Amino acid sequence: MYYTIDPNTLREKFLDENTFKENLNLYLKKVNIEDNEYATNCSKLGDLYRINGELELAKLYLKKAQNELKNHPNDALSFLNELRLAIVYHWEENFEESEKLFDSLEAMVDGSLESFIYQHRAKMEYERNNFWLALNYFEKARRLRLEDKELLASTELGIHRVKMLLKLK
Repeated sequence: MYYTIDPNTLREKFLDENTFKENLNLYLKKVNIEDNEYATNCSKLGDLYRINGELELAKLYLKKAQNELKNHPNDALSFLNELRLAIVYHWEENFEESEKLFDSLEAMVDGSLESFIYQHRAKMEYERNNFWLALNYFEKARRLRLEDKELLASTELGIHRVKMLLKLK
């Protein structure tokens, strides 16, 4: 993994600038070719820009992916792209838009992305100081991540942080 979780903000951050730049340049080259991977590459660029804090560029590429997916539907990628967009809105503190997307995603979730929805919804609630709701979503994510040590570690970090703020053991 090329990023880590900041223990105070619970947001992703790149481990080093060079890895970010390498990944960014790779996807910028790929996105210049409008092929069957165009929407995937745009969505990935949106994610990279978000983690780097470049939220306008993140939205630009995520919306390009959305537009491409209208012409070439891919339900799994559409779902992932919507999740990434919800996270961008969260990072912008546009909680209303983020919450709408999270609600929509939760209503139709099925499969491997379920824990990511709960994890990121928990982070949004954490930033809104809704600590009990954040804890609830982190617990949901944890139940789905028991078999994945890396993902479980980031969820446990969130649970620990929220419990610390709630003064729970």
